[in-house]
Amino acid sequence: MEEYSYEQAFCRNRGFININEQAKLKGSRVAVAGLGGTGGAQVAALSRLGIGCFHLADLDEYEIKNFNRQYGATMSTVGEKKTEVAKRIVLDINPEAKIDLFESGINENNIADFLTDVDIVIDSLDFYCFKERFLLYSAARERGLWVLTAPPIGFGFTLLCFDPKGMTFEDYFNFDINDDEFELSVSLI
Repeated sequence: MEEYSYEQAFCRNRGFININEQAKLKGSRVAVAGLGGTGGAQVAALSRLGIGCFHLADLDEYEIKNFNRQYGATMSTVGEKKTEVAKRIVLDINPEAKIDLFESGINENNIADFLTDVDIVIDSLDFYCFKERFLLYSAARERGLWVLTAPPIGFGFTLLCFDPKGMTFEDYFNFDINDDEFELSVSLI
């Protein structure tokens, strides 16, 4: 069996990024909230890019109904926590990666820890997680962190990048955080 080498594992990233940028990615910490349809695939892709540290949050377990759209959903993972499966995927790609798991998702009790020492935040929360999303964007903004989200739309997606000094998530979508889940949902239609 071949011995693991970070440099060898990610040497074919050259051409897209240079050696100094690869070293920066190795030292970067990415927080990913939500490990389902988009989050699981994003974690795998970020691992292949060579990201060295992750904070991974999800409170769910895999089910058969996840097979059509979720990266880590397989017969061997049914009933397993999405955080544990994502950790295994990352470590299978980069055994040197440092990973902190947030198995209760994100909430008011752990958002500070989730965002500690993070370089960038990925929002892959389920569509209806408005309370958690408002918490995530607000806490990230307070810490000067960018939040990226790529929600699926039909068979495509859009990439939204929220600058901590720019327009807020709530302003962009014209959300009133005091609205109930139904009002928030239909305001996007």
